[in-house]
Amino acid sequence: MPLLTAVDTCARVAADGGWLGGLVDARSRLIRAAVHADPRKPATNDIFESDVTFLQQFARLRPAVVVAEVEALRRGQ
Repeated sequence: MPLLTAVDTCARVAADGGWLGGLVDARSRLIRAAVHADPRKPATNDIFESDVTFLQQFARLRPAVVVAEVEALRRGQ
């Protein structure tokens, strides 16, 4: 499979049904209680929650950016 096709396929799978965002949600739910309870964590709970929000936004937006870039590269070839 050519590289651009593989990248395009991966981006579309990540976007389809919110797969990537679902992973962010599942993993953050899995560790949230432990993060909040950890007295020796390197960052505050607010920073953790802010980072989770950033990752959720990234997961929602990034696949479309990748697909657009692949399409632009294909048009340029």
